[in-house]
Order: sequence, then C-alpha cells, then structure tokens
Amino acid sequence: MQSKNRRKALTAWGALVGLVALLTTAAFTDAIYLNFGTGTDDTGIGGGGDGTKSYNLQVGATNTDGTFKNDNTWQEADDPKGVPIKLAGAEALFPGSPAATVEIPVKNASKAMGSTLAIKLVNHDPSKTDVNYLNALRFTISMPATVSGSNPVLAQDKTFNELSSGLALNDMKAETVSKITVTVTLPSQGQPADDALNGKAAFVQAVLSGNSKYIP
Repeated sequence: MQSKNRRKALTAWGALVGLVALLTTAAFTDAIYLNFGTGTDDTGIGGGGDGTKSYNLQVGATNTDGTFKNDNTWQEADDPKGVPIKLAGAEALFPGSPAATVEIPVKNASKAMGSTLAIKLVNHDPSKTDVNYLNALRFTISMPATVSGSNPVLAQDKTFNELSSGLALNDMKAETVSKITVTVTLPSQGQPADDALNGKAAFVQAVLSGNSKYIP
C-alpha cells in the first residue's frame, strides 16, 4: 500500500514538474536585428563592399598627346609604369630658356574619407637619364589652399634630390578637386657646363600619394 502511494506521489510530482517546465518555456518571443553601416541598405563598416575603393585618389583623364582633358573625367593612374603627361615646353628646354610647366588636376574620389597628399620625384629610367642634366634641373611646385586653416603650398627652385624624398601638399576632403602646378627650368651654369648638357635628357616621374585621414 505504501509502495502504491509512493508511486502515485512520484507520478504527481513528475506531472507537476513537467507543467512548471512547460509554463516557464512557453512564452512570446521577439528579436531585433541591426545592420551597422552608413544607415542605408547594402552598406557596411569601412565604406567598401560594392567593388569600388572606399579610399581613392585620382588624376585628370588625358588625351592621346598627354594633355589633360579638363572635362571632369578622371583616371586611376595607379600602375607604377606611369601615365605619359605633356610638360609644355619640355622638348625645348635649354639653359636659360622659358620654363616648362603643367597643371595637374587631382581628385580625392573617396566617398567619405579625407586624404593627405604628397608629391615626390623619381628617376624612372636611369639608363637614359643623364645625371648631370637631372641635377641641373630646378622644380617649382605649388598647390592652392584646400581645407580650412590650410595655406597655399609653394616650393620654389628645388633640386631633384630635394624632391626625391617627398614634399607634403595640402589635405583634401572627400569628393573634392584641386590642382598641382609643376614648373621645370634649366638655369644657365655658364660655359662649358651648359654645352655639356646639349643632347642630354632626364626621365622624371611625379608620384602623388596620400593617406586616408579624418577631416571634419
């Protein structure tokens, strides 16, 4: 009799435990899902994911003769081989001649990131460059003020060696355009030094580079 009562008690207790478990697990449920990004669909953290660069510097598109189109079209120019650019007057540069010059349109094509900007000169074909001719050249580089608090950049009559380590230019906000003017002269050194440069050349490449930067 006691055994039978004990089994009934255990059965009742088991039923009660099961009921309590059912009551504690059966409830309404809900969840919230938040996708971090720019606040619109199909965006993520970092600004990328759509196949385009989130940080991107570009230079003006060029014609087949190396002149800039100046029609608000742009190119990457990110192959170290370089893009041929026409330096007006380069073919007629001699000691004491008028300067050769070019105005380079540059764009920070990043959608949201600001950028630093710098320029350095590289001897991109040492086998054809005459070192004495290269060292005799003088370069002037300028860039207007861009962001608040910046000043125009003007580096006058610099040697190739001075610019081979780089020159800091002005920062650029996202999706803004500016210009860099490069002027090249060959000052007279007198004779016979001037005549020694006759028929010589220098193969100079300008490398523009930058780093992403927060600019309010």
